[in-house]
Amino acid sequence: MGTIKHNAMLSKMNTGERFSLVFVTLDKKRKKGGDLVELTDARKHQAGDIRKAGEAALHNPAAQPNESSSTSPNHDKNGTINIKCADGNLRKVHTRLIVKFNGLEVTL
Repeated sequence: MGTIKHNAMLSKMNTGERFSLVFVTLDKKRKKGGDLVELTDARKHQAGDIRKAGEAALHNPAAQPNESSSTSPNHDKNGTINIKCADGNLRKVHTRLIVKFNGLEVTL
């Protein structure tokens, strides 16, 4: 099995192309984790996707988000990214806990 460096993996994710990955779960608040999750046909969720959804909400006042409920995800501080799954759901993933990317073992 081949390997890929962590930084190279992040660069490939930023291209917008679809990929597969295997990562270890971690939930610091609930003190749970350790499960392996495999995602196929996933892509990195881009901030522009949120803006497009927000623009659509401008035309539908009932669909506008409540400003008081929004929080900053602090992805840089927490070492996380949002991954859009093939079914359209979003998953927050700790990048250091990704063990495989497109079938390649991730190394630091």
